[in-house]
Amino acid sequence: NNGFKCQICEVLGHNPIGFIKKNDKPYVEAHHVMPVSKKEVGSLSASNVMTVCANHHRQLHYGGIDVTITEKAFEFVVAETLVTIPKLVIPVEVPAAQVHQAAI
Repeated sequence: NNGFKCQICEVLGHNPIGFIKKNDKPYVEAHHVMPVSKKEVGSLSASNVMTVCANHHRQLHYGGIDVTITEKAFEFVVAETLVTIPKLVIPVEVPAAQVHQAAI
């Protein structure tokens, strides 16, 4: 949880809170960097998501922004600024029985 902030606005030094909803929570949208429509493995993973304001979400879809996906981050240029957004790291827990079997 990043506090419902636009990760791009944060990097650019803008107010990362788009607006506050009626329930007093900030509004933010989730952007799947690797498009879900391509049905690639991992496209629905939380590590494939950035939180962005509505304006940056539209810009990512329609503004001709090319995102490079690295092992640890998403990289792209917005407003002539290189933006690097770290990917969410999801720890994978391996059951103790599997760890024990692998050691044998």
